[in-house]
Amino acid sequence: MNKNKKIMLIILLSIIIFIITILIFTFINIKEVNKKGNVKFYTMGNDKIPSITSVVGKRKTNNISYDKSKNITTKKYKYTNIKDVKSDIDNYINELKNNNFINTTSIDLSKENGLISFATLSSDKEYIIILNITYNTNSYIIELKKGIGTLTEFN
Repeated sequence: MNKNKKIMLIILLSIIIFIITILIFTFINIKEVNKKGNVKFYTMGNDKIPSITSVVGKRKTNNISYDKSKNITTKKYKYTNIKDVKSDIDNYINELKNNNFINTTSIDLSKENGLISFATLSSDKEYIIILNITYNTNSYIIELKKGIGTLTEFN
């Protein structure tokens, strides 16, 4: 084999190894996100909030994000490829109400897309937890925010 062919072979093998490494890390990351999204509770400091998957079973988690700015902590869990969004949300709403969450917006699951908000007192003095459910026909996002505040019930 001449020198040019050896160099081309080394470059080709390097590219193949690089691509395989990226695929492995992508697969591990997707698996890890799904594991973190399919938990029994969402935790916000000392508070444990029942997760939607503890009510409806495992769901595909696409994205989990975390942010802390000023005195507000935010976590978002995005679930995709859901077969019956409205049934999942309806069951989860009942669970939230059984766990001292009050709705702070009206609930109308007849709409294709929507936002439903709940709130509850935190175990940390002067803090509340707001839980927003944003949904469309085949996915939903559960967003939790914890910060200083008071509760107001929507009638």
